[in-house]
Amino acid sequence: MGQEGGSPAEQVRVRRPPLTSGATAVTIRTNAISEEEWDILRRSLGLSLLHTEIVRRLFLGKSHHEIAREMAIRPRTVRTVVNRLCREFGVSNRVQLVLHVLTVLREHWEEEGE
Repeated sequence: MGQEGGSPAEQVRVRRPPLTSGATAVTIRTNAISEEEWDILRRSLGLSLLHTEIVRRLFLGKSHHEIAREMAIRPRTVRTVVNRLCREFGVSNRVQLVLHVLTVLREHWEEEGE
């Protein structure tokens, strides 16, 4: 995994799994959701700042250990927060959690467009 780009807001995280059996490379832009949108999500979902930062890093495809290292917290804390959020939002795993967050953001965009 590598990172490319200038400022942190412009960095791109590139995940390149082995390209066997039809796998494809995935590029995630770290600035795909603006600070204002993260704030809207935080308020809409009732997330604490800690929970928001963990979800933001999940969105970027980071592991529990990477998140813990970046935030100077224990991996167990990350796992506990992710499990609580999954229960709270009625989802089964971190991928569904991120999709739920994106759905809430999409609904906000649709409401703004009306």
